[in-house]
Amino acid sequence: MKEERNTGLRGIGKYILWKLRWVECTVLLVFFAVPLVFTVGRVTEVMSRSSFMVEPLPVVITHATSDRFVADDNFSLGVSDDAKAKISYLGNNFVAWFLGSRGKVEEASSNEQTLSCVRLKEPLVDGPIIEELGGVEKAEATLSEMFSLLGEQKDGEEGNLLTDGRANIFYVRDSVGVLRSVSLSWSGIGWVIGARSTDSPVLYGVDSRVFSHGFITEASRVLASRQPF
Repeated sequence: MKEERNTGLRGIGKYILWKLRWVECTVLLVFFAVPLVFTVGRVTEVMSRSSFMVEPLPVVITHATSDRFVADDNFSLGVSDDAKAKISYLGNNFVAWFLGSRGKVEEASSNEQTLSCVRLKEPLVDGPIIEELGGVEKAEATLSEMFSLLGEQKDGEEGNLLTDGRANIFYVRDSVGVLRSVSLSWSGIGWVIGARSTDSPVLYGVDSRVFSHGFITEASRVLASRQPF
């Protein structure tokens, strides 16, 4: 009888031990699986969000500059045929941040530069756009690169820049090094150029184009080789 009781107790002990191990495994599984599921879900959400926010377009090649680029010498109001680029409006912020006695000056660039171009697939403020491009460093462009594209479409011709009134966006550092959001749009008689802080609450519209050094893919390079202009 005593031996049977001991055998029964051992059986109960093994059962309790098995249950404890099962509970321990369940706790460990929950402990590790929940963060994993959250992380995978977050990555999936970000990837899905990224593909939804912008669409890569063909890359753009800008010309090398043999001389320093002085903003004041290039960005001036005028729509005459002999203008470097027909500019019908310069916004107050752009004038204050990039022109004047302390205007922006950029050193010469001996090499052509490759810019990425993306289309906004939804209205966005600057913060998410910069994040999509890979952060501030990759989002940056220069005034000389921007003006190189302006010069190619000085009269509003078809090209890399939109000429239907929608915005072409560049992130450029001003004369004191602050990153600004600069927009170009064609008015019908000339280019309208404005600038704003990157924390502005104003949305850029769907189909606006953003030019930067980020988001350059092999697919966008292939597209560039096929573009007609």
